[in-house]
Amino acid sequence: MKTAKDIMTREVYAVTETTTVETLSKLLRDHAISGVPVLDRHGFPVGVVSIYDLVYQGGLESDPDLEASQYWNSGSHLPRGFHELAGNRTHLTVRDIMTPAVYAVEEDTPLSVVCEYFLQGQIHRVLVTRDRELTGIITSTDLITELSELLSPKTKVSVRLLSL
Repeated sequence: MKTAKDIMTREVYAVTETTTVETLSKLLRDHAISGVPVLDRHGFPVGVVSIYDLVYQGGLESDPDLEASQYWNSGSHLPRGFHELAGNRTHLTVRDIMTPAVYAVEEDTPLSVVCEYFLQGQIHRVLVTRDRELTGIITSTDLITELSELLSPKTKVSVRLLSL
């Protein structure tokens, strides 16, 4: 059976809690990624920050009673109010907008367990660690790629986008 180490991405972009939102935005854009782990000063994961966090910097999503809220209406396990920000927003850091929850597995964790993390946590990335140190990341795209290879290993599909 495959493990987290078998499909994880080893080149992981990460930020610290003191990284500015401007720097985070540039990192995500420049590398065409949707989120990164947040590391403390010792290099250990303390959270995750995504493009969703960046877009909703304490705006509409800070109201858990708002009907349009994607987090609260989906039954997410994220803590209420984690997007609430006070004061001036011009000097935001990652600490201000990150999700302070770490979903991490050890490298030898079976993929079936990794999938459960995605399902139970309603998340899009799981960090892979060895003795609490970050060694890789598995995204929902990594899992879909793995599933695709298992279902049809020799079939290549050509996707065309149609203009409307």
